[in-house]
Amino acid sequence: PIVLQQLGEQLLELKAAGLSIFLVEQNLGLALRLADEIHVLDRGQIVFRDTPTALATNADVKQRYLGVG
Repeated sequence: PIVLQQLGEQLLELKAAGLSIFLVEQNLGLALRLADEIHVLDRGQIVFRDTPTALATNADVKQRYLGVG
């Protein structure tokens, strides 16, 4: 949707300006685009913490916790 695209663009501008952003997001594509570091939670516990690239290539975490892949 257009709103999500616009929000993503605005957040990327803030990031480029050097601002830190704490984002809780269910949209994996948006999160991977914006984040420098990804945390995946399961029942309140961090089960994965790494870069967006590491998450994008980790089929086990994506399938087990995100229902993707």
